[in-house]
Amino acid sequence: MPPEARVAIFEDDPRFIRMYKRVLKDSGHTVVVEASTVAKAHAVLETLGEQKVQVAIIDGNLTSGDTSGEDGREINTRIKQLFPDIRTIGVSGSGGVDGADSSLNKGDFQRLEKLGEVVTKL
Repeated sequence: MPPEARVAIFEDDPRFIRMYKRVLKDSGHTVVVEASTVAKAHAVLETLGEQKVQVAIIDGNLTSGDTSGEDGREINTRIKQLFPDIRTIGVSGSGGVDGADSSLNKGDFQRLEKLGEVVTKL
């Protein structure tokens, strides 16, 4: 992945969105797509190619304000179907690291360490 990746963020908590954007910007990356609900995520999925997204950061529990029951794994699966070259990083603020491991280790999800470095290493 180039040191200046184009990133999509799928996250329901505005505080995390602000933090991710700040960390990514400081690391030389650009956030080009954001979605804060599952419905919004599905609405923007088709645009990831047009936006030349290279990395997607996906909250594992993207349900705030939405009752569809869909989660980050489904968003990840759909991204991989549409754009198999987009790398994904799964994040979760619930269940602790141990609880998140099973969902974060499926597919192309990468464990979150230092976000800027993780995106650069992809």
